Amino acid sequence: MSNKNSILAIVCFQVFIYGFAFQAIPPILTFLISAFEISYAQAGLLMTVFGLPGIFLSIPGGILFDRYGVKKLLLFSILLLGIGSLVVAISASFWIAIIGRLISGIGGAIIIIGAPMLVTMWFPHDERGRAMGIFSVTMPIAMIVAFSTFGMLSLTYGWRFPFYLCFVLSVIIAIASWILIEVKPNDESIPSLINIKKHIQNSNIWQLGITWMLASVASIAFFTYAPDFLFTEKGFEFTFASIVASLMLVGSIPLTPFFGHLSDKIGKRKMFIFIGNFMFSALIPLILISSNWIIILLIIIIGFFTAMISAPTFALTSEVMEPEAIGLGFGILSTCASLGYTIGPPLAGFLRDIFGFYYFTFWFIAAFPLMAATMALLMKTR
Repeated sequence: MSNKNSILAIVCFQVFIYGFAFQAIPPILTFLISAFEISYAQAGLLMTVFGLPGIFLSIPGGILFDRYGVKKLLLFSILLLGIGSLVVAISASFWIAIIGRLISGIGGAIIIIGAPMLVTMWFPHDERGRAMGIFSVTMPIAMIVAFSTFGMLSLTYGWRFPFYLCFVLSVIIAIASWILIEVKPNDESIPSLINIKKHIQNSNIWQLGITWMLASVASIAFFTYAPDFLFTEKGFEFTFASIVASLMLVGSIPLTPFFGHLSDKIGKRKMFIFIGNFMFSALIPLILISSNWIIILLIIIIGFFTAMISAPTFALTSEVMEPEAIGLGFGILSTCASLGYTIGPPLAGFLRDIFGFYYFTFWFIAAFPLMAATMALLMKTR
């Protein structure tokens, strides 16, 4: 019999494979540019197309979750994620790889709505910040593992190996989800029909979504190009460059649940979102002018502050939406994040291509969390 902790565990595995597949590109970006003979902006498209389906599918997906439940749709999405990874692994050209990433992105767009919905179903209001903190930390763990291993695995077995690995793990997690997931909503049960027009006009969720989108632009652009920046411009060894970039996530593993729990106790969740984004913006440009050891320290400190953002954002989503429209709320949040994932890498890569170095790319990255911090102050929520 499932309980809320086992549900949280399987949700975390689902988000792990989502993060694993999503972040398969940055650690091996240099290999892909060489293998497909593409530019930095084109390489960024391999990240962009993963996020693209979320722009168009997240809101309809959220509505479908609200109406028909989460189990079957989640299983379908996990399998799609794996199939897309397999297509990339066997691709003979850049455009076949693009198609594979697009398929994976469709699955990912659905996972990132259904997974947090399960958390809100099983955890009461006063426990959601902590639960969302644990949920949110899974993505950083997946990214750390990917950044720490995919470069080395590609050096040893070729760049296709990480995508084969994502396919195998997707199948395993889909089977585990089928066995373990039991949808048992709490008292805030979800009716089969919702007033879509009423809920989609909720300005609070759109303000929160735009804030999340701006933060997503910065984070995805940083993680896409930071390993290559550290390798090509700062002289870090290739595999070590990916590990250093992932250090931004190390602090978030213990701190994201902590800040989620703290936001449960203190309230004022937007305060955490503001501080995290503002400090992210302030510290990113310092990487350009710092020595290598200071860069490592800066990246760790940035991770401390960005850990303040995700859990309060997810918890706030379930608070600004009425219970019957939580899926729609997460769909809007995912739509906005996907838009950020779509525009961040190619624009940052375009700046790298135009100028031939990363100086303006990092200032571009810094601008977006500053805008997110400003938007957080304007939100009419606690």
